[in-house]
Amino acid sequence: MRQVFDLVRHSGVLERLPSNEHRPGPKGFPFRTVLIGLILSQYMGKSANINDAWETLFFALSPGSKALLDVPNVDLHIPEGATREEIDRVAHHQYATSKRVYRSWASMTRRLNPAPHDRRKRLSLSEAKKIRRKWNARANQDTVRNLEAIAQDLVLAPVMASYRRGDFARWPGHIAVDDTPVPVWGKEPDYHQDRASLEITAGMYVKGGTQKKSGPSGKAAASTNTGTRRGTTNKPPPRKTKSGQGKKAKAPEKREFRYAMMAAFPGHGHGDLAGAYPAVCLGMILHTPGTEPGPAALRAIQPAFERGLVKDLFCADRGITQAKPHNLHLQLIKLGLNTVKHYNDDKVDRQGEFRGMQLVGGEFYCPLMPTPLITAGATYIDSRTDEDRAHALNLIQSRKDYQTKVKEYGPAGDQRRQCPALGSHATVTCYRRPQPRPSTVVDLDAPTVRTPAALPTIPRPKRDTPVYPDICRGKSITVPGTVLAKWRQKY
Repeated sequence: MRQVFDLVRHSGVLERLPSNEHRPGPKGFPFRTVLIGLILSQYMGKSANINDAWETLFFALSPGSKALLDVPNVDLHIPEGATREEIDRVAHHQYATSKRVYRSWASMTRRLNPAPHDRRKRLSLSEAKKIRRKWNARANQDTVRNLEAIAQDLVLAPVMASYRRGDFARWPGHIAVDDTPVPVWGKEPDYHQDRASLEITAGMYVKGGTQKKSGPSGKAAASTNTGTRRGTTNKPPPRKTKSGQGKKAKAPEKREFRYAMMAAFPGHGHGDLAGAYPAVCLGMILHTPGTEPGPAALRAIQPAFERGLVKDLFCADRGITQAKPHNLHLQLIKLGLNTVKHYNDDKVDRQGEFRGMQLVGGEFYCPLMPTPLITAGATYIDSRTDEDRAHALNLIQSRKDYQTKVKEYGPAGDQRRQCPALGSHATVTCYRRPQPRPSTVVDLDAPTVRTPAALPTIPRPKRDTPVYPDICRGKSITVPGTVLAKWRQKY
């Protein structure tokens, strides 16, 4: 028990609990006593219910542990052969102590709840909407964030103890974030009887699968975005119509009434590190499915980042990386983290353009990079055999010669980039960058010699532009960190 008590005390949770002010009526227990009782109850194999916490505090602790938690050392066991009066007296003590535990828990949760209400009563849809608005109101953000911080501190308390022991010595500091559905006790809203769920802030979590195109090509379409979906929270399912029944049915989407848990886990970029460190949760944010995945991901990693655990790489799936740049990507740049992003199938190749450079697969390349290299990502997705996949991977690796060179990194993710045909370490030769060279005999089979004659040559297109873009005319150009931040990645 002392280990759990010290773990909670050093986590910082007790400082975040509201003050235990005296109220009329029987005096309750300190908030920390009830909280530690709940943690001990789960540690001993019981549940997180208040009745199990009461049993743990009064029946499973030694007198010294009770004194440490300010629990009165009273014997609540009914002795054998007890008289009716003795049984009534012990039962009265059991009832009184349990009410004190319940009273303290109710008082603490009421102060941590931005919108207190009777959770045993199913409200109407309009009443539940008002409660949700209070949870999302700016005036209550401090209360909500304090509640999240309490959960985060409890999650990180054993992690920090393990980190100080050196269990994470081989962990490079990379982190991965994923949105996972969490079951709820209450039923989903009933829109026909105007009854909301007991879990007011829960919503519909949508799971999608791979669907096929309805066109004649028969190729597999882009996989639908699994996880959260914006705009599906607490909305009734569409009604079936006769016209809709006649159409060809698509692959059904699985909709579940759930909470969404944004969880952060340690990761690595090399397979050799698998199993070299504990696979534990580094952060957890409970939120409504389909709402603000970017800010939720940031809040999930923020406590671990502030403790110096997170470094370099941030990895997330499509449901998170599709967040708006100012909600996620620009914030990660400020934190100094490099993102590893998962794109939709229609965005694995060309994603944008800036001053002549084309963004392909998260990196800037020459504007005249061959088309087969640009579409190599889609080629890999459409591959059906090992030979096709190997050919597509070879095309993806061949992009490296056409990648613009980073000459300097600036603040806020800014980069100074240079044409790949410039400099003493040019990787391609281009007619737009003529460089006089003497005629020499080149051994193209020499593996360690990279001569200009052995470099890939960019051919002149049949219809060349009269004015070359900036990347083809200047020595270097500066790319601000905010440009195409949603798609850019370092790896």
